[in-house]
Amino acid sequence: MLHRLTFMRYRHIWGMISGVSVLVSIGFLSIFGVPKDAEFQGGVVIEILSPVRPIQAEELRIYLTVIDAQTKVQTMETAQGPGFQIKMRTIDNPEAFPLHMSRVSQLLNEKFQESPRILSADIYSPSIAADLISRAWWAGICANLGILVYLGLRFQWGYAV
Repeated sequence: MLHRLTFMRYRHIWGMISGVSVLVSIGFLSIFGVPKDAEFQGGVVIEILSPVRPIQAEELRIYLTVIDAQTKVQTMETAQGPGFQIKMRTIDNPEAFPLHMSRVSQLLNEKFQESPRILSADIYSPSIAADLISRAWWAGICANLGILVYLGLRFQWGYAV
């Protein structure tokens, strides 16, 4: 027995639901913005190996708030074992980076009772962050235009837009 699917009859309703969802999403983005990490505001990203003594990411974050109240700590897996990614937004002057890193290293030594292995430490200046944001916007715009062009060529133009 064949069933006739009549989903095209409701295309206007689903189109309106989709349009309202997009407008609500744009409204939330314009009101609250996108949360930005150190890469998009400028700051420091440090990756360390987890010490022999187990420690929780939240415990490490609380300990590092002495340097930066907005420190973010995430656990990560590396080829050498478990580790942490620490993001801080305190560096305004790239010349202060070595002093900042020595302070972080000193605090980590106190906390772990041993010198943790720092895998990488990167600094992002506000100008690099602005360039990343600009490139991200252009990548999103080009991707959406590419999707529209593909749909327009692949299907009838009336169904693609």
